[in-house]
Amino acid sequence: MKMRYTQRRDLIIGKVQPTFHINKRHNEFRRRVDLYNRDINRYQMDLELLCSLLDIRRGMKILEIGGDVGITSLELANLGATCYDLDICPGNAEFVTHIAAFHRLDIHALRGDTCHLPFPDNSFDALYSKDTFEHIWDVDLALREQLRVLKRGGRLCILVGNLLNPRTFSELFFKKLLASGGRNGGFKWLFTKSRSYGDFGIGWHGKDEDIKSIWWWKRTLASTPGLRITELTTTRAYKHPDRLLYRLLRPFVGGHVICAVKE
Repeated sequence: MKMRYTQRRDLIIGKVQPTFHINKRHNEFRRRVDLYNRDINRYQMDLELLCSLLDIRRGMKILEIGGDVGITSLELANLGATCYDLDICPGNAEFVTHIAAFHRLDIHALRGDTCHLPFPDNSFDALYSKDTFEHIWDVDLALREQLRVLKRGGRLCILVGNLLNPRTFSELFFKKLLASGGRNGGFKWLFTKSRSYGDFGIGWHGKDEDIKSIWWWKRTLASTPGLRITELTTTRAYKHPDRLLYRLLRPFVGGHVICAVKE
């Protein structure tokens, strides 16, 4: 994939980070920064994928749902966007507010629920989430709320896990079963994931990795009024459109890449 939006030298994760301690989420931020810097090529390619899906431009107003410790919002704001970062976990909004101030970036962070967004109608040029929908109880309500706050012609981008990806399925079915001593994962996860309830250890409880297939997403988005699908594929097929094998195995190679426009 040709790098159109980002320069390696300008990435926020490569810059000096604050040495003072912000709050309890600071250690997770440091862990993520170290992890991403160890595979900077993949990190930059993933960021380029998102920028391409959002058609990122200076001055855009973007809402990120489930932004965690705010790394993606930091990168998008660094490219000139005005970012709003909403997360339900305690401590994340406070952390993102302080880290954005340290880097002098235009980010507004707040704690909230995607099923009840605290924004007026038609507020944003684009809306983005990654690995968030698998934890949302009411997907239909969340989609309606996200569509409500998008401007007409605005882009909705969803990156989320794929039930048919052999690696992801193996981690959740087999590895989770072994790691938990049989308490989680396996058939228990597979048959109850739409109603299971997990404690993630960060002050928030939610649905436990309820990942879906590409056909489930196609039906769900097609039944959402006012939303037109523009991209429904998987990460490897999107990143490598010239590879025939990835095109043939599209439903199985990588996580889901979903983009739609509000009509």
